[in-house]
Amino acid sequence: MDQTPEQQKRIMGLDFGTTRIGISLSDPLQIIAKPFTTIENGRGTVGQILEIIRDENVGLIVVGMPLNLKGEKGKKAQEVDAFIEKIRSATRV
Repeated sequence: MDQTPEQQKRIMGLDFGTTRIGISLSDPLQIIAKPFTTIENGRGTVGQILEIIRDENVGLIVVGMPLNLKGEKGKKAQEVDAFIEKIRSATRV
């Protein structure tokens, strides 16, 4: 069974934190995700993420969204939205 190039790309999961960002990656078949690394949240964060995207053949990024108990976005979710926009503007993934 042949795979399309998109199926061979990994999925990256990002867990945004004020100090650090947790990164997980799926296997190339997109079946299982495992912790990959943690990076410091600062000036070079987007560049480090772009490097991982390139080096690990990432085709999709998912970002955890912290919602309050009512399912609404609070202050931290607004920070995550701003972070997502930085990533979106830096890559096509």
